[in-house]
Amino acid sequence: MNKRWIKGSVSLVALAGLFWLLSRIGWDEVGLRLSQVGVAGFGLLCLTGLIEAALDGAALHRAASGRLSFLAALWINQEGAAVNILVPGEAGEVFKASLLARHLPSREATSAVVVWNMAFRLSKSLVILGAACMAFAFFPAERDAATWALGLAAFNLSLYFALNAVLKRRWIGRALSALNRPSQSTQSRMMRFVGHIRDAEEKAATFSGRRPGDYAAIAAFQAGARVAGFTTLWLALRLLEYGYAFPLCLLIYALTELATYAVALLPTKIGTTEGSTYLIFEFLRLQGPLGAILQVVLRIKQLALVSFFLTSGLIFSQQLSCNHATFRSS
Repeated sequence: MNKRWIKGSVSLVALAGLFWLLSRIGWDEVGLRLSQVGVAGFGLLCLTGLIEAALDGAALHRAASGRLSFLAALWINQEGAAVNILVPGEAGEVFKASLLARHLPSREATSAVVVWNMAFRLSKSLVILGAACMAFAFFPAERDAATWALGLAAFNLSLYFALNAVLKRRWIGRALSALNRPSQSTQSRMMRFVGHIRDAEEKAATFSGRRPGDYAAIAAFQAGARVAGFTTLWLALRLLEYGYAFPLCLLIYALTELATYAVALLPTKIGTTEGSTYLIFEFLRLQGPLGAILQVVLRIKQLALVSFFLTSGLIFSQQLSCNHATFRSS
C-alpha cells in the first residue's frame, strides 16, 4: 500500500477525531471558551509566541556563526517549524538545512542545523526536568503524576547524552561508510553524500569544544525560548479561567512537552496533539475537554504565527536573504 496514502489517511482520521472530540465537547462550549480568550488575549499569546520564535531564531543565527542575518535565521527556522506541524519526524529540520544551504556551504548548513537541534534537545530536557521538579516539590496533590513526569524527563535527558555520545564518536558517518556498497553507477554520488554527512558530523561534534561560548549561548537562547513557551501555556490557562495553581501549570507543561516526542512519530500533529492533551488532563483527574480546548487555543496561536512568518517571508524575501555569492566564496 502506498505510504503517502497511509499518511494521508491517518491525517484525515486525526482531523476527523478532533472534529468529533470538539463536537462531543459542544461547539457552544468551545465558542464560549474562545470568546473568554478574546482578540486581545490571542494577541498576547502571539506576542509571547513571537518572543519564543525570536529566541529560537537567535540560536540558529549563532549556530550559523553569524554568517546569516538574524531575520533570515528567524524566517528559516519558522519555515522548518511550519513543515514540522504537517509532516512527521524531523522533516522540518531537513527542510531547514536545505534553506540554509542557499546562504551557506551545504556542509556548514547541515552542521548548523545539527548543532541547533542538539542544543534544543538539551535545553528542552532541562526545562522539562526543572518544571517536573518544581511540580513535585510544590504540588503534593499530584505527586504521583509529578514522579512520572520526573522519570520521563530524566529518561529524555539521558537520550540527549546518548545521542551526543554517538555524535562525538562519529558513529553515524562510520555506519554509513560501512553500509555503503553502491553499484558503479551510484558510487560517486553515494561517496559524496557520505562525505557530506561525515564532514557535517565532524563540524557539529567539535562545535562545543571549539566554541564553548557560542554553544552555551545557543543553549541559553533555546532555554529562554522554552520558558517563553511555558509562559504562553500559563497565559492561555489564565485566559481560559481554569484557575489552576502555578505548580499544576508546570506539571501540565512538563507532561504536554513530553507527549510531543510521541506525537512527533505520527503522520500529523493537528488532532493528535489535542487528543494527547485531552488524555493528560484525564490522567491528572482534570476535565479532559478542557485540555483539548487549551490545545485548540494554542493551535490557533501557532497557525496565526506560521501564517505571519510565511506571508512576511514572501513579501520581504529580498530583505531576508543574504548575499549568496559572498557566503559561497568565503
